[in-house]
Amino acid sequence: MFKRILVSTDRSELSNKAIHAAIDLAKDSGAQLVAVTVVQPYRYAGMAGYRNEDYDGHHSEMLVKAEQSLHDLREAAEAAHVDCEVVTKETDTPWEGIVSAAEEQHCDLIVMATRKRFGLQALIGRSQTQEVLRHSPLPVLVYR
Repeated sequence: MFKRILVSTDRSELSNKAIHAAIDLAKDSGAQLVAVTVVQPYRYAGMAGYRNEDYDGHHSEMLVKAEQSLHDLREAAEAAHVDCEVVTKETDTPWEGIVSAAEEQHCDLIVMATRKRFGLQALIGRSQTQEVLRHSPLPVLVYR
């Protein structure tokens, strides 16, 4: 069925539910799990590559949070006896990080969560999940 399943996490509660569903699917199909989280760069790094103390602190904090969530995900996968690799991508647009990680890791399925969007948020822009669905050549299992 599936050989490599990519699951994305944004460290939210809904994302955690999708992670457990992905672990169960990987276990049932004998697939490897690839976990990815996307870290967005510091938006106020300044002009011409100037980096200040805020940049270094923000970047370090974001990487620590990403590593912690991936560590927790890896432990949950190991407890279920599922082989799990972890990847951290750094990009302004999370959907691009998810799609590129899936392609680079030779995955054949992406599992991710989505939230209901209301009001202006629903009218103005697409969610990261919608963008993954739009741009990914791979099948995407969306957990709600």
